[in-house]
Amino acid sequence: MNIDALILAAGKGTQLPEDTGKADDCGAILYSGGTTGTSKGIMLSSRNFNALGLQTIAASGYGSIAGMKMLSVMPVFHGFGLGIGIHTALIGGATCILIPQFSVKTYAETLVKQKPNLIPGVPTLFEALLRAENLEGQDLSFLKGIFSGGDSLSPELKKKVDTFLKEHNCSEQIREGYGTTECVTASCLTPPDRLETVAELGGATSIGRWSGAVRAVGHFPRRMGCLQP
Repeated sequence: MNIDALILAAGKGTQLPEDTGKADDCGAILYSGGTTGTSKGIMLSSRNFNALGLQTIAASGYGSIAGMKMLSVMPVFHGFGLGIGIHTALIGGATCILIPQFSVKTYAETLVKQKPNLIPGVPTLFEALLRAENLEGQDLSFLKGIFSGGDSLSPELKKKVDTFLKEHNCSEQIREGYGTTECVTASCLTPPDRLETVAELGGATSIGRWSGAVRAVGHFPRRMGCLQP
């Protein structure tokens, strides 16, 4: 018996909770990466996802992302992939371009063919793109937002990506975000008008500005700087 059959058999006869249509009902259960201990299932409500999307769009500086295209490559079992790559794009009226199985070659080909305006990804994705042979000489001026999250973006990599974008006729710089699965990922984002300030702090040493109504309480190391309003 394969794993799918085992899962279906285990759930046979299970009664699903009543769908009340309330904003605070659980909309998804995402699992944390276990950074601070044992990985745990986190119940996130529909309100959580909608707040994430609206706050992220507001923090992006675009006013609206309606009509834009987002190249969504991150797995949807991850908060960044589902919350930003899918939900935020769709509630903002953008189009999601999906890649079922990632490879640098396929990603680069899709980038050139589909010409997305927004590309969220983890640092290793952008590092791989720097080595993509089929991007050599390509015009990437269609890119309006390049967002890194899921891991720390080193100052060295940020500088390399920014140089790569400039060499390919893109006037944008890569922007870094930060968040936890408990917050459906993105809680901070480098604002477009503060990139020079971030550079002064050492490139990627700042995680940007807290989004919307996010209130941070706790200890943050000096290397995890947060821009003031």
